[in-house]
Amino acid sequence: MKEWFEGLEQRERLTLIAGGIILLLALVWVLLINPLFVSAGDRAEQINSLRGDVIRARDLSAEIAGLRKGGARAYTRGDSDQSLMIILERTARESGLQVNQSRPMDASTVRVRFESAPFDSLVQWMGILASRYAIQIDIASLDRLDVQGMVNAQLTLKRSG
Repeated sequence: MKEWFEGLEQRERLTLIAGGIILLLALVWVLLINPLFVSAGDRAEQINSLRGDVIRARDLSAEIAGLRKGGARAYTRGDSDQSLMIILERTARESGLQVNQSRPMDASTVRVRFESAPFDSLVQWMGILASRYAIQIDIASLDRLDVQGMVNAQLTLKRSG
């Protein structure tokens, strides 16, 4: 190989050497440098995405802490003198629901039964109770009816605090 190379003219040798250097630089770029740049760019995007996730998590954490400290109770101050039964009856009526039977279990627990109630209205009503009045569903039993979107429901509701 050395004899062949030395047998070439000076111009041909310089061309081969220059081509070899260019090929070597291209290989170094393709195999080493470019993957590092691409990887660094991907990592930078991941870091920015994670920073955004951390900021959102902090915001949500602060919001949750605020709700725990009194978000639900803030709504109940005006209704604290009302009995659980009155709140349930009033909010059910406002949500378009008809309570078929309600029975107090103790001062903070009531069992309520609905027949042929719209499921969507029932779920919205439960959300109102939880968010505005700190009344939680302790036990729920729902039976789907043949009419689409209608259920029979028996719920045990508890007022916290």
